Amino acid sequence: MAEDYRPLLQAARALPDGSPVGDALLAAIDGEMTRRRKVTGTQDGPPHPRSAGLVIRRAGLPEWWHDNGNLLLCGTDTSVEIALGYTQTPCRDCLAIVGSGSTPPRLVFEGEGGLVAIGDGCRITNSAFNTTGESTILIGERTTATFMASIDVRNGGIIVVGDDNMWAMGVNMMSDDTHAIREVGTNRRINEFGGKIVIERHVWIGNSVQLMGHSRIGHDSVIGQGSFVKNVALPPNTVSAGRPARPLRGGVTWSREDLP
Repeated sequence: MAEDYRPLLQAARALPDGSPVGDALLAAIDGEMTRRRKVTGTQDGPPHPRSAGLVIRRAGLPEWWHDNGNLLLCGTDTSVEIALGYTQTPCRDCLAIVGSGSTPPRLVFEGEGGLVAIGDGCRITNSAFNTTGESTILIGERTTATFMASIDVRNGGIIVVGDDNMWAMGVNMMSDDTHAIREVGTNRRINEFGGKIVIERHVWIGNSVQLMGHSRIGHDSVIGQGSFVKNVALPPNTVSAGRPARPLRGGVTWSREDLP
């Protein structure tokens, strides 16, 4: 991690509930996000999420969250649910950031060093985000999800989403397959370990779309219902669909207003 990241987090954990987040900590967090994006080759994607008016939140969280050196920063008007993962083992040294005016998903951290940042004005209800180990989820401002969005990032993977995304019901993102497939004789893993997904700003993702690692979706695009996106870069201003997804039409954008 960035050199000044962990010590500043440690100092912040000692502050009372509701304490404003200082500029030094914000700068350190920004530096850590930049470092992780350089490591994963996602630094050319959308900017880090913007989160204003953050405070340190201690109240209403499980005891193990604080006891294990984790930290939640959020807007004063924001309620956040943090839960144990599949292994039911409390995480350590994880950081969650949820911007003002956001209704976030349930956040699940496993292992050590997970980082989730959700920008201001996001509405991602009845959903769940999961990180395992030093993995990263960055969600841009004003992103919305209708119902049951699921994100799972592990093994140092990363998902970066730009602002003003709109997801329909049942959108699922996974950085890798979560289990190893190995070559008989050599024991070499042949499926992806970690992985990255980059979704640029203003992307509309349809019902029941599945996104997997090493995928990128360009800005102002639409992904059709039931599509499967993996190991592909879909251009901006396109409608793409299929299993696997492929561009069907270019020269488009979309609007949240349902008008003729």
